[in-house]
Amino acid sequence: WRLTTIDAKRNAKPLPPPAGGEEVGGDKAKMPVVVYSHGLTGVAAIYTYQAMNVAAGGTCVLMVDHTDGSAPMVERIDGSVLPYDDGPAKECYIEKKIEYADYVRKRRAQVDHRVEEVLSSLRSLLSLDRGDQLDLLSAGISFAGRLDTSNVTLMGHSFGGATALSAAARCPDLVTAVVAHDPAVDWMPDGARRALFPDDRLMGS
Repeated sequence: WRLTTIDAKRNAKPLPPPAGGEEVGGDKAKMPVVVYSHGLTGVAAIYTYQAMNVAAGGTCVLMVDHTDGSAPMVERIDGSVLPYDDGPAKECYIEKKIEYADYVRKRRAQVDHRVEEVLSSLRSLLSLDRGDQLDLLSAGISFAGRLDTSNVTLMGHSFGGATALSAAARCPDLVTAVVAHDPAVDWMPDGARRALFPDDRLMGS
């Protein structure tokens, strides 16, 4: 995927509101918001085909590179690199040091970490609707008054689907909808799974 070119412009300015007050996404000149969570061994970049398709319809899309060890690598702001953590899978499937139930507990702990990142990223993005940041203004980019904060969707694939569902269960007041592609529901914390499924579906899981 690093050899693929993307038909997009870095630091592009959002299009101006439509003339004449035409409605966009159900609200004048406001963009719905999507936050996307990648799957295990994934990064935000490999899901750009989904993000670009959604953004082309006038939606503001934020993609998260998670720092729980599920990505192949993540470059931190200081330039250091966080590598993929293969510990849980190796301990369970190769070294046979832990039972599957313990493996799931480790994954659920990662979901908690990912949920915090998704919600923190979402809140930071929504704050841009209330006022500008200097680094964005210096690039001529402004989201002030442009985001539809009442229309927020969390999206994700596999591990990311579990993350999106769990984040919505934790803060339902922030989220309007969830799109979860093949979510790893076994890895969702109990509280989040009970918000989605009746108890008889969860017995012994």
